[in-house]
Amino acid sequence: MKRNMKRIPVLLALSLVSLLSVHAASEDAVVWEEIYNRVPSEEQRVAVMLKIMELKDPEIAPMLIRALDRLLVENIESGRATDRNYRILLARLTVRELGDLKNPEAAETLYRAYVDPKDALLRGEAAVALGKLSAVAYAPRFADDLARINLGPNGPARRDQEILAHSLVEALELMRDPAGYESVFMASMAWYGSATRVRESAERALSTMIDDPTDALAAIIEKNPAMTVRTAALRAAIRSKAGDERKAAIARRSLALGIERATVDKRGLAEAAAFRMEAISSLARVRDRSPESVPLLATAIAMDRRDDASLDESIRAYATLGVNGSDEAARYLASRLEEYGTRETDKMNTARDKTLIRQILSSMRAAKNPLVREALLRAQHVDFDDGILRLVRETLDAVR
Repeated sequence: MKRNMKRIPVLLALSLVSLLSVHAASEDAVVWEEIYNRVPSEEQRVAVMLKIMELKDPEIAPMLIRALDRLLVENIESGRATDRNYRILLARLTVRELGDLKNPEAAETLYRAYVDPKDALLRGEAAVALGKLSAVAYAPRFADDLARINLGPNGPARRDQEILAHSLVEALELMRDPAGYESVFMASMAWYGSATRVRESAERALSTMIDDPTDALAAIIEKNPAMTVRTAALRAAIRSKAGDERKAAIARRSLALGIERATVDKRGLAEAAAFRMEAISSLARVRDRSPESVPLLATAIAMDRRDDASLDESIRAYATLGVNGSDEAARYLASRLEEYGTRETDKMNTARDKTLIRQILSSMRAAKNPLVREALLRAQHVDFDDGILRLVRETLDAVR
């Protein structure tokens, strides 16, 4: 009986709201605020708020801001557990509606709802609401907070950290501000569990946050010592909507860094090689024809250690020189064919060398640059095996 008596005020409030909602579209916001303030419990206010949310009326935003202000002043997370839970729910609903209404005057109060409470769900709702408002003034703070969470889980706070990280990624994606890009990128590779989908959300956000993120990604590549991070940053740059010239520039810088790492640090050679391979492939994918790329590709070839891994790198570098096709690339390919011709005369070429000769000829054919013709003409008179000589003639015909 007592339980039923307790439910009577709630039912009365809902009945009053239902009557008013018949004329909801034209109802004065002042009336709704009066109803909201008159009901005696947080549970009833939740019921009223749910009805207010159905209105989707921009005129109600000032009332919502005042309601959220009052909740924050009264300390949402104090008191008995039941009351506290209703206040947090009420605050979350209010925050969500303010975000949907996109009233810029709500930004300051929403930010307080992000920084003052401890509840991760409420803070996350506030962050997303600010994202919907495109309140980019708060992007640096969100980026810093996400960067701290990216560093690693904090024991019992792990679940709350994951909730907040997911919301921060969404907020920064909505803001589309460059200040948030690096933190979102690092979140795509951070410690979060697969069930939370933080990494997946971050990776998806990267493709929409900035059309040309190459500056942000170049900064990551320059300052982050981990080759796996650098490789991921390069891949993100190539997948982006940036122009091919911008993509080629970041690929060239990546190749240079991969070469520097290999010459000064003996640790992580496999990772450095993988990074160089990614850079070389990226240059080919964007059809780079810049002469600036040729010395870097030549250096990568000169680093060949005569093992299987470096053979793959050399073949890929030669193939990229063929795509490049510039006069510098043609001269380099011609000089390499001449060198192998001299070695063949001295019977020094191995089966591995002959694989590289075939790739050089294939690259010359792809380049179609007449500067390779003299080297090809001379190669016809070298004592190469029949298969290579046939490729020499076919290549010569292709570049006439």
